[in-house]
Amino acid sequence: MRNWFYFLCSTVIIMITLAGCSGSNASTSAGGSKDVSAGFKEITSLDLEGPVTNMNFSLDDDGDTLLWGENDGGIGDDLRRNVWVDGEVKSLDIESWDQFAFLTQTGKLINAETNWDADVDKRHSILEYDPITDQTEKFTAQNDRDDILLPGHGTYIQDPKTYIHTETNPNHEDAGIYLWEIGSNEFTDLNFLNDIKSDVGEITSYPHYFLNKDVTTIYATVLNAGIFSYDIEAGKTDKLLDTDEVMPQGNTTTMLTADEKYLIYVTNNSEDYNLIYHALDLETKDSLEIGMGTKVFTLTNGNIAIIDEGEVKIFNFETEKLETIHKIELEENQSIDNLTVSLDGSTIAYGYTTKGEGDQEDTSHISILSNK
Repeated sequence: MRNWFYFLCSTVIIMITLAGCSGSNASTSAGGSKDVSAGFKEITSLDLEGPVTNMNFSLDDDGDTLLWGENDGGIGDDLRRNVWVDGEVKSLDIESWDQFAFLTQTGKLINAETNWDADVDKRHSILEYDPITDQTEKFTAQNDRDDILLPGHGTYIQDPKTYIHTETNPNHEDAGIYLWEIGSNEFTDLNFLNDIKSDVGEITSYPHYFLNKDVTTIYATVLNAGIFSYDIEAGKTDKLLDTDEVMPQGNTTTMLTADEKYLIYVTNNSEDYNLIYHALDLETKDSLEIGMGTKVFTLTNGNIAIIDEGEVKIFNFETEKLETIHKIELEENQSIDNLTVSLDGSTIAYGYTTKGEGDQEDTSHISILSNK
């Protein structure tokens, strides 16, 4: 079920990825692709055993930590997982930090763990790993629900430590969601999913949830239905946007802006999977079209970054302008496998593959750029 959940989460992104997933040694590449845009300079280039994969290629807030997975080419599960931190590469235990692990803005890795041999009240946990100290904290759900936990961007926050459990099969009769306040180990059942189902009817894909910082409101994007909010204390659901074009997304970042003024959502209104990003003003409920892209990141200054075919663009809400801050320039025999940006906008990382000539094998690399 867990693989099914995340596979659906990334299907659209895979279909429109910048290049085929065609992602570790800590060596520095002597060559590499050209990066000529003003402002950003390459600070590190890593040689890989295989291309960077599509799942959870991400930087933390200040660009000092990079998480990535790699395989030996093609669409498939990660074979290796690594983290670049403090200028060094650490190999991760792929059993604990598989492609479903994600990086928080503080540079911690988050994933779930299930021990089927344990008693039900000690079976399911969330892990929080600090790659700098190499220490892992475990938070165990002490209840008899026996739910496989699915922490992700928007469903897990670090302060206060809180998790929204989401059902991957929302149309099941007994499907529901709950809030786990990890510090007190308190669980609160929510009516949010049932309210959404009452409005929408049959849900064609699981909703994507985004929790605000003070744990008072949950937002949800629902495929072909719209955007909803849920007041936790009042137990009240509101429909903020009614549209059959919204697509659930959020596997690279929470879609709630850092100042919590906007919820970013994406629509697809063509057969070519041209994804168009929009910002929903959570106070006025007005929508603002931002532009096309393949990935989005909500930055710590309240603005957003959009990745569009090798270009990193920043949308400024004050000026309402979308501007390119960097464009990746490649040789003819090179292709981008994945691209990401730090949440302060200072660092860009991209994985790329150089096609071998004649009998030479393809080679894969990561380039990390900074304007700090």
